[in-house]
Amino acid sequence: FFNFNGTAGIWRRTCIQTSGGWQHDTLAEDLDLSYRAQIKGWRFLFLPEIVTPAELPIEMNAFKSQQHRWAKGSIQTSKKVLPLLWKSDLPFKIKFEGTVHLTSNYGYLMLLMLCVCFHSSASAGTYQASGGNPWTKLLLVDLPLFIAGSLSISAFYFCAQRDLHAQWWKRLVYLPVLMAVGVGLSINNARAVLEAMFNHRSEFIRTPKYGISRAGESRSRSKYQALRGLVPYIELGFGVYFTWLVVQAIDAKQWMFLPFVMVFQGGFLYVGLMSLLQTTVRAMRQVEGPELAAAVGSTRQNSSGKRPSKCRTLWRCSSIARGMRQPPTRKALCAAFRRWGSTPLKLPAPTVGRQTSGRKFSRKRNCRSLPRMSVWRSSKGNRMRR
Repeated sequence: FFNFNGTAGIWRRTCIQTSGGWQHDTLAEDLDLSYRAQIKGWRFLFLPEIVTPAELPIEMNAFKSQQHRWAKGSIQTSKKVLPLLWKSDLPFKIKFEGTVHLTSNYGYLMLLMLCVCFHSSASAGTYQASGGNPWTKLLLVDLPLFIAGSLSISAFYFCAQRDLHAQWWKRLVYLPVLMAVGVGLSINNARAVLEAMFNHRSEFIRTPKYGISRAGESRSRSKYQALRGLVPYIELGFGVYFTWLVVQAIDAKQWMFLPFVMVFQGGFLYVGLMSLLQTTVRAMRQVEGPELAAAVGSTRQNSSGKRPSKCRTLWRCSSIARGMRQPPTRKALCAAFRRWGSTPLKLPAPTVGRQTSGRKFSRKRNCRSLPRMSVWRSSKGNRMRR
């Protein structure tokens, strides 16, 4: 079994219909439908030679929001689909592999338990831990735990880089950084697992998209942002905790233990600091929109000593709602207003204006009840009014 990842795929309509269709009771509806379809007997075909472009999260909070949704959705899908999988007539190896696949995010809970257990190992000296022989603890405790915790994930990404790139060995130097980021995400994803375990309902939070296709492009044009929350402060707390463990390990001369602890320290500090700094810097760079009172009917002069034009004034009014960063040109605005003046407006129903003919709306005395940012067409002169 393998899952459809939500994009870059083609479905047969009959497959979707016979499998029960799209269902909203999990946050990973693509994973849910994939397993239900394969349990029904449908088979998926993976074409590695076809490449489709996709946008990856460029902010830590956006990445954490995506990982939270995937982790929670996979646990929700496991609770829903695993009983159907084990009741089917599929071979045992498929049932076992599907169980491991759907329940892999439970490992984040085990990872947090491991973080708590680090204190006893870091604070123990060489004599207390090994009876005076430093190799005893290394070979019997530290090395087996390190291999058990890193061998599977290293082999997973090793196979991926070998299949994707010709010079895959050059990318293996990033493997410790990748493991550190995975450790830093453990609090965020463990929270998602607990929410799924205790049936905590949450909305589908879309991953923020910025349309960045090359280096150097600005991401301030996107109005959609990921929420920060309290998790980054907890991650920084874990980073400080592991910094204290590093100091304790150095004091106890546990040199073989240091690289393992420093992976946890760097992961929590990096994820926590990036979550806080990126959102703070982005908020500081945002230009505050003009006030409504200064935009509507304003007689205030600009920096050049001239009174702002009507088109600029209209833009200043609409920019508050639309979140535009830079004003359009006067020529473009006037052309747009002329086009809107000669075309009937499509106002949402119900409207407070009196309908005259077609979709034209005339001005009414109680115009204050109109939406604050609405624009309607006068029945006389085809002029735009606010």
